Amino acid sequence: MKKKPSSKKIFISITFLVFLLSLIGFTTSGQSSESGFNAPNGFFLYKSEPKNNDSGRAVAIQPDGKIVILGLSYDGKNNRTLVLRLNSDGTRDNAFGTNGVFTYGGKEKGSFFGSGIALQPDGKIVVVGDSSYGKSKHVFVMRCNSDGLLDSTFGEGGVTTYKSRANESQDMGSGVALDSDAKIVVVGSTHDGKNRQAMILRYNGTGTLDSSFGKGGVVTHSGLSDADLWGRSVAIQPDGKVVMVGYSNTGKKCDVLTVRYDADGSPDKTFGEGGVALSSCPPGGHDWGRSIVIQPDKKLIVAGNTRSGGKTYTMLLRYNADGKPDKTFGNGGFASTADNRNDWGQTVTLMPDGKIVIVGNTVSVPKYVASVVRHNHDGTLDRSFGKDGIVVMKTPPDSNNWVFAAVTQPDGKIVLVGRAKSGKTSEILIVRYKTDGTLDVSL
Repeated sequence: MKKKPSSKKIFISITFLVFLLSLIGFTTSGQSSESGFNAPNGFFLYKSEPKNNDSGRAVAIQPDGKIVILGLSYDGKNNRTLVLRLNSDGTRDNAFGTNGVFTYGGKEKGSFFGSGIALQPDGKIVVVGDSSYGKSKHVFVMRCNSDGLLDSTFGEGGVTTYKSRANESQDMGSGVALDSDAKIVVVGSTHDGKNRQAMILRYNGTGTLDSSFGKGGVVTHSGLSDADLWGRSVAIQPDGKVVMVGYSNTGKKCDVLTVRYDADGSPDKTFGEGGVALSSCPPGGHDWGRSIVIQPDKKLIVAGNTRSGGKTYTMLLRYNADGKPDKTFGNGGFASTADNRNDWGQTVTLMPDGKIVIVGNTVSVPKYVASVVRHNHDGTLDRSFGKDGIVVMKTPPDSNNWVFAAVTQPDGKIVLVGRAKSGKTSEILIVRYKTDGTLDVSL
């Protein structure tokens, strides 16, 4: 009769197996690169489950320096939205949610795609996106307390949804900003049965639509009869005016859309032409607006990408406060990074000294890599950053990497969020760069 192994030997074997798996990089549920931004990595990876595809979509910095990341986790059937909080050194903040993470799945068969994040002054976290149930899509807005639990004082148990039609609505939330009254402004798009329209929703602090804005809290913007319009990002001016950026697509032509509204949701006729800024993009191209920031001097910077001659390039537009192109910036208000690669601009952020950072993705055959480009105040490349103003991010080196969001810390360091794909699955990727464009790997 075989002698059974002792429990002590089993314990030792399991301990050794766990140690061995850690050496070869096996990812268990909720595993991350716990060294954070410190040497030797300079980056943080998070994976919710071994077989899931995870991706970082938005990022914000708390006053205490902690980093809040909005992410997605796809299990092959549905997306789940997650909020991850890191300490300032890039390690997980285990005081938040469960081991630093809060995950929201809603109804079992629903899919929740988070797109934007904003931090309230009281530390609460607002997340926007869209939820899918069968053929319908609804805007969803969720609020968490600072401890990573749903805020029961908001909406129904911390979540509110918007649908424009009773059956098979097609409503999507893309970006979010908070005004000085702590009201929540969401941009996205809806469908009127024929075309897609850009849309703005404004919510009260309790999660109800603000009836003093637009029509019952809703503003829509339609373009040409054959155009679909998408709202992608939003910024609130100090005077309460709301600026939405996105794009208009006819299938044959795509144009940047920048619209400004008064605080009550009516078009600001003093901005551009009838409330719409004129694009300074060169004629003949296809142009997408994806992100917007407002400078301290009230000038507006729109980031995205432009396609011309079979190539796609990052793009920056700057407008004066009246919605007219700022001719002192770049080439008549337009600046771009033209090289031999295809580049997609995703988001823009300002440095403390006013320099402009646009991040996105580039094809560096055979891989996808992220790129960070820094411009001077006049739109020229800042040659003191990276290599002639550009950082091509190959971190982690064995992955295909995409970046979808960025934020600048008060000390000028730049935090990027996206995904790293190695093999068949992807992980949330967070990277931090110093002001000179080198990886932050300091101990």
